[in-house]
Amino acid sequence: MAQDGDKWRLIVQVHNMAKALLLKAEEVDPDHEFYYPPLIQQRDALDHIIRAQFALLFPEKLACGVNGQGQSPDEYAARQLDKALGHAYRALFDAGDWLSIIYRERIRGTLTEYSRKTMYSVLPEFSKDIEPRINELSSMIAELRAEKDIGNEGKLIDGPSTYIKLIDELEDLWRRVEQAKPRLDEAESGPPRGCG
Repeated sequence: MAQDGDKWRLIVQVHNMAKALLLKAEEVDPDHEFYYPPLIQQRDALDHIIRAQFALLFPEKLACGVNGQGQSPDEYAARQLDKALGHAYRALFDAGDWLSIIYRERIRGTLTEYSRKTMYSVLPEFSKDIEPRINELSSMIAELRAEKDIGNEGKLIDGPSTYIKLIDELEDLWRRVEQAKPRLDEAESGPPRGCG
């Protein structure tokens, strides 16, 4: 695994990416439901960070404890940072999973309020572009999740960065559908009475 400075940099980067996704999910989720898995992972990451610092700040106590026997404080701290990074990484993917599900559910939920005829008249690009892209993004997200590997240092930031780009694209599609709602409502109900 990377040197301690590099580990800290990765932990901070991955944590900040996860935090951004969590904050966005909290704002976008209409039911304001709480999703615990990323928070549990963040809690576990913090626990390993504290263990690492404990080993470095109190090496004499580490030598007396069951967990630290036979290890130097530096070795123990490095192992704990590896574990913290793993939890931070899982928190990021859990947060991304939650947000991508929210976007897909919101898009589909909005569109089920309208007939196919209305959808196609207001959003002619829906069947040609939007719907196939949502399905494609869903498949790409599933593939990326299957490939996530904390042991592959080369993908530690590349994988999450790609995942965030896919989620951002889902967000753009959701916004397009949301912006079309007034036109969809009007097309579904017909022109206002008394006009024409």
